Amino acid sequence: MADEQNQPPQPSNPQQFNYNDGRELKSAQNLVIAASITGPVSMVIGGVFLGIVGLVCGILAYRKIRALRAKGGTIRLVASRLRTACIVALVVTAIALVLNITYVVSVYPLMVEALETGDYSKLFPQGTAPSTGGSNSGNATWG
Repeated sequence: MADEQNQPPQPSNPQQFNYNDGRELKSAQNLVIAASITGPVSMVIGGVFLGIVGLVCGILAYRKIRALRAKGGTIRLVASRLRTACIVALVVTAIALVLNITYVVSVYPLMVEALETGDYSKLFPQGTAPSTGGSNSGNATWG
């Protein structure tokens, strides 16, 4: 009986904040931000490679968020809110990746033909291919 009186009071919520869960949540948040940025940016620069990086970041974030939601407590509530942002980032990145792959597949035959024939006019609008700097151009930099 005396031992029970000397014990510290037990918290009403047995699910205390765990710093490892906090780190995992921050890591998942950073991955969601990376996926949110790389998806749209891959449409301008980076193409398929950047789209794949964004998709991998989104998938890793989703797995971490799913594990955090299973733990319960306050971390579950925050992870549930982050899950929505992760799903949006995954959808945007997947759409960007599909568009990038479609573009590469449609332009690849033209690029191969241009490299084989040396006629780059099909790759540019109105057939205005830039000069390759050969001996036919009037201002060769390297002589």
